[in-house]
Amino acid sequence: MSVAGHEVTEALDGESGIAAVKRVRPQVVICDVQLPGISGYDVAAALKQDAETSGIPLVAVTAFAMVGDRERILRQGFDGYIAKPIEPTTFASQVEAAARLGPGPARASAGRARARSPRVLVVDNSAANLEVISGMLEPFGYQVMRARSGEEALTLAAADPPDIVLCDVHMPGMDGFAFIREVKSREGLRSVPCVFLSSGGDAEAYARQARALGASGFLSRPFEPRALLQTLRRHLAPDE
Repeated sequence: MSVAGHEVTEALDGESGIAAVKRVRPQVVICDVQLPGISGYDVAAALKQDAETSGIPLVAVTAFAMVGDRERILRQGFDGYIAKPIEPTTFASQVEAAARLGPGPARASAGRARARSPRVLVVDNSAANLEVISGMLEPFGYQVMRARSGEEALTLAAADPPDIVLCDVHMPGMDGFAFIREVKSREGLRSVPCVFLSSGGDAEAYARQARALGASGFLSRPFEPRALLQTLRRHLAPDE
């Protein structure tokens, strides 16, 4: 954070962290969930219950990244979270996005801040898969639009065209292939990059079919968050 131009105050445990927040009144608090003594959840509760500190954005840093953890963290009073392991080159931008801060002076002067966050339409009939992908993307500042079917996704995309689409292959009703055919047939959507996601079947055959239909990429599950982020950045690069 210091490298990005932010002034940093440190605390080694929850009690001293709460005291530092009340003393310094920072723009954002970054708090580990697992701390000696009181936990990060206790810190969040104390800060959010105090009228003088309740408005300060609070970002959790946690090793947990399972389905349901995001809801628990946000319910406990955190405004955002960043999953470990921390990537030093992107940590400052993650904090700024999670806390809805402007970029630090160093990054702002370098002109690297986007006018708005990219919108990613994620299409998957599995609520758990939608949650996992949202958890991978939202800490990095992406706006995630969720759809449980191809039909719902088309309605969302028509009303507010996304910057990129992530679509599961296997869905009841309109599957991923039928969905991309429809997307590529619509004047306002055909230029939107589409990346297929699949967890079964012949991945190579699916990838060939996806490319033939105009897909920009294909990822086979399970995939690492880094692979997903790299795919998004590659296809969004012309706008960055």
